[in-house]
Amino acid sequence: MARLGSNVRCPVPRRTNALQKAVKLLEQQKGDYLSLTESAMLIDKDTGIEREVDILLQGQVNGHEITIAVEVRDRARPADSTWVEQTIAKHKSLATDKLILISSSGFYNPALSKARAYGAVTIDTSCGEQELRTFLERAKYIHGARLNVMVRVGGKVLPITTMLQIGKKLGTVEEQVNILLDQSEVKDILLESELGIHAELHSGFSVDGKVNPPGEILEFIVAIDSQMKIPVNLSTMKYGDITYIYGSFEGPNPGYFVSDMKGRFIGHERNT
Repeated sequence: MARLGSNVRCPVPRRTNALQKAVKLLEQQKGDYLSLTESAMLIDKDTGIEREVDILLQGQVNGHEITIAVEVRDRARPADSTWVEQTIAKHKSLATDKLILISSSGFYNPALSKARAYGAVTIDTSCGEQELRTFLERAKYIHGARLNVMVRVGGKVLPITTMLQIGKKLGTVEEQVNILLDQSEVKDILLESELGIHAELHSGFSVDGKVNPPGEILEFIVAIDSQMKIPVNLSTMKYGDITYIYGSFEGPNPGYFVSDMKGRFIGHERNT
């Protein structure tokens, strides 16, 4: 495994933003590098002073160690040539083999020309889908709920390890409950309801290999123990030709996340 050299220090991240976190989480999912460090500190070889790099990727290519630095700019205006020049100048005195510049609002043409002239890679994560942006501005909250789930047959509560077969699906009570809760229709009911759901199955199931007797009822009872609204800051980004939703969430356990357009989490991280 590639190691951080003696000229690299990794303290607790000093600064961060939602776009930086999203890029980090996406790169972690790709797994192309042996190590990834957010807000890493590199020693300036001219001054001996630590300089912060938003994301540091390190690994081996053809047996040679390579260090890739990623600098992220999350501003309302496109990145200009001044920022590009300053960032390139900064990395001339750092142990950087490759520099990647990421901007949430794109780049002005002179900035792109300057980056190409010095071999820096530019990534424009801006997403121009106005309808989606409007939707995200309205989606101020993610709903969260703590659930109490119970499954019973004939009035008797089944332990979560009890084997159930519903139709062709065989699994424990816990697995069958997760299948139920994963249905989008059920999620909608839970988000809108203050009481939860009560589902009954009258046929087509077995418990621990025994087919239910006639008239036996299998009950799924999901009660809302508590419900809350968590403020969320949402944005969109295009990364590798794919559009993602990313942002930060508040509440008791604040953090960052990135998901695909279907709402499936690609990665998330709590604040530390």
